[in-house]
Formats: sequence, structure tokens, C-alpha cells
Amino acid sequence: MFNVKQNTFEKAFDKEGRNIELMDQTFVDDSYLSNIFHHTLLPLNWHDRSDALAFTHIQQIVYVHLLKNHCNVQFNMPNITGGLSPIVAKRINEYIHDHLASKITIEQLSNIAELSEFHFSRMFHQSFGSPPHQYVLKLRTQLAAMLLKTTQHPLADIAIQCGFSSQPHFTLHFKTFFSITPAKYRQLQR
Repeated sequence: MFNVKQNTFEKAFDKEGRNIELMDQTFVDDSYLSNIFHHTLLPLNWHDRSDALAFTHIQQIVYVHLLKNHCNVQFNMPNITGGLSPIVAKRINEYIHDHLASKITIEQLSNIAELSEFHFSRMFHQSFGSPPHQYVLKLRTQLAAMLLKTTQHPLADIAIQCGFSSQPHFTLHFKTFFSITPAKYRQLQR
């Protein structure tokens, strides 16, 4: 067996990583991990600021799966009994709104909340009703919808103002939330 990098699991799971080891396995067919990589990770744009939260969220999902299925220790997820405190939730929400056009990571948000990334993600979901990356995408698309209604800015400019790396990436996410393209949405608002 080989040792998993200690601080990675400590940071993700609020547990001491000294005794956590991945089982020594070669050519393991793990359909769960395969599906995550093929259907969730590969479609993301590695250089897109809006996908940064999704990458860190996927990383945590993979860590949990590895702990539960490929480690020498038993790991049980703690029960979630509450979310972020109201003051922390307000601080996080203000930060997200103030930085929608920038790259936002779970590391940044968890540092503001003074929690580990893993614990923060669970508490964020409890408080806001969705994972951080989905929440940020929703706010970005809502901002874009408002800009489409109230300005004549080109779609590419709106995409950048809302934190998307390109117009096609903006269009993809906008269509996911509103079921129509940004251009069609703007046309219907006139």
C-alpha cells in the first residue's frame, strides 16, 4: 500500500490523514469514477473561471469515493444538522456577488468561512440549497439575464462581465438554466 498525501484528506475530511492509505490495486474497474470523469469532469472547460468550483467539488466527490471504497479505514459521513451561521452565510453571499466576474474557488470561500473545504461545501449546500458551483452559475446566469434585458452590450461582453470565459460557454449555461439561448432571450424581452 502507499500513503495518500496527508494534508489532502485532512483538509477535505477534517480527519487526521496519517493512517489513511489507499489499497494497492492495479487496473481497478470503478464504474462510478469512470462515470464521474467521462460525464462530469471531461465536459468542463479546464481554463474557464466558472468551472473552477465544479473542479474542486468533483475533487471532493472523488476523495469521498476513494475513502469509502479504496482505503484501509472505514469512513462514515457525519450527519449534517445545520448550515453556515447567518453571519458567515451573509459574508459568503456578499463575496460571491462582489466577485461574480472573477474566478471563485471553494478554497477562497472556505477560507472566508474559516472551515475546511469539505466541511464548508456540506454546510454551504445545507444553507443555500445547492453546491457552491451551481449556486454561482445560477447567480451568473441571472445577472446575464438582467443585462440582456437592460443593455445592448454584445453577448461576448456580457459573458465576460458575468464570469464566463467565452460566449459559447455562457450560451451553454444560460440555455441550461433558461431553456433558450441568450440571443433568443434578449429578442423575447424587447
